[in-house]
Amino acid sequence: MGPETTTSTPYDAGILDVEARIRNMQVALETLKQLRASYLGEPAHASPVATRTADTEVQHDTFFGMTIADASKKYLTMMKATKSTADIAAALELGGLKHSSKDFSSNVRSIIGNRDEFIRVPNGDWGLIEWYPGQGRGKKAKPEKKAKRKAVKRTRGKAQGPTQEQRILDHMKSVFPKDWLSSEIATALGVKRESVQSTLSRLAKEGAIVTKADTGYRLVTL
Repeated sequence: MGPETTTSTPYDAGILDVEARIRNMQVALETLKQLRASYLGEPAHASPVATRTADTEVQHDTFFGMTIADASKKYLTMMKATKSTADIAAALELGGLKHSSKDFSSNVRSIIGNRDEFIRVPNGDWGLIEWYPGQGRGKKAKPEKKAKRKAVKRTRGKAQGPTQEQRILDHMKSVFPKDWLSSEIATALGVKRESVQSTLSRLAKEGAIVTKADTGYRLVTL
């Protein structure tokens, strides 16, 4: 049986933001009190708010440096309850995940919707597939195995070197952040545009390295 679901509202993101600001002000207050005690030569007492709060609360750096998929999974694990796309997007931004998307909620929905570890429950919220035994989607297992077998056949008998995927990623890393067109990369690498487009489209669906941008594709992180 999955965790208890909660009803999301348009005010949830604002509540999270205000709660985080209150915690930060409490930490600042306790720091000032300890500095005053030190100045007066009085014993300083450790305050519980000066320490890191519970694992169920999003901090300013909870998701810093993470991918959208990994951060979303960590957030749902922390909350132990299903959450809407808007809730997840707001929490990721509050937790320090950097992005340049104009519609971050749509970007989050696109990425976690293509990952097998997430599942959408009847009310539209997102949960983790591990919460619901027997509900595994299993849509990607067979295609991934076929792709691996084809890759082995293509490289058999050839000198080892960087794959086209790696060459594409290395080229995108040369200017970061930047929105890249498949034709632009194909010209730089001297390969067919269709081949580059196919690779970028696949990586964007996986969501771990590349994401779809307003004009082309963008690296999620270096």
